Amino acid sequence: VVVRSDAQQQYIDSILVLMKEHPQEDTIRLGYLNDLAFYYYQSDPREGLKVADQAIALAMKLGHQAKLASAYSNKGVNYYAEGEDSLALSMYGKALQVYAGIRNRSGMARTYNNMAMIYAERSDYPQALDTYGKALEELKRYGDSANVASLYSNLGVVYLRMADYPKALDYYLHALGMYEKLTSQVSMANTLSNIGIVYKSMANFPLALQYHERALKIYEAAGNLQGKANCLANMGVVYDEMNHPQQSLPLYRQALAINEKIGNNRRIASDLTNIALVYKAQHDYPRAMPFLLKALHLYEQTEDKNSMATVLDEIGHIYSQAPA
Repeated sequence: VVVRSDAQQQYIDSILVLMKEHPQEDTIRLGYLNDLAFYYYQSDPREGLKVADQAIALAMKLGHQAKLASAYSNKGVNYYAEGEDSLALSMYGKALQVYAGIRNRSGMARTYNNMAMIYAERSDYPQALDTYGKALEELKRYGDSANVASLYSNLGVVYLRMADYPKALDYYLHALGMYEKLTSQVSMANTLSNIGIVYKSMANFPLALQYHERALKIYEAAGNLQGKANCLANMGVVYDEMNHPQQSLPLYRQALAINEKIGNNRRIASDLTNIALVYKAQHDYPRAMPFLLKALHLYEQTEDKNSMATVLDEIGHIYSQAPA
């Protein structure tokens, strides 16, 4: 079952109506398919993959290289939303090849950016930074404030994962300032949430919650389910750090419910791990273990080695506490 906001459903329905009124297999219909495939990734990536395949087939039939690259990229985005990193990288590689062939610098920059995000998720930070560098090179060739802001934000993510908090905060604040000028609401929310994560890492919990709450309001207003789920989980982590499990557990469960509806395996695994750690902290090992085992299985699929190691360590700790 997939749950979408009213705004999302209206947008999807409007495209479907336009497609019904325009059955001709031409560039107009191809544009509708690409728009629909991209929009689905936030709420129904499985359907997004089906639509992306239709777009790829039609783009090949029409010989439209730019829209073919977009279709490959959209398929990659939907794979990424499902936590299928290797498949996403494969699609981005195809998109990059087509974009390079037609010298589409903007498309190349976006694709490098998407690939770098996956490398960061897989904890391959040198590869992530190198790929972001390639994206920045392409951006400098034509200039694009929105994409520069996005790149700064993503660089902040890498430095946050590397525990270089001052550098992460610097990149995020630069990105936030650019997004405020561009009035890009969801991008602002992403950055606000990331700033909240930095402040949590610096043990400034009140400020962390303040930024997360600002982000959550924007996500809810925009009908962005994935952003909402991520924000709820991040708030749960802050309450955990404050030793308030009675507040963190409901937030994790809300996030898990949303991610299960979306089908995002990476985030489902993260939510399962967070729930397990709450029970483990309460020495309720029988309740913690099933969540950890489910999370481990999903992390194996997404090839997130750091998270796999964390879960295995937690499982080992529980076994060590079991009575002989």
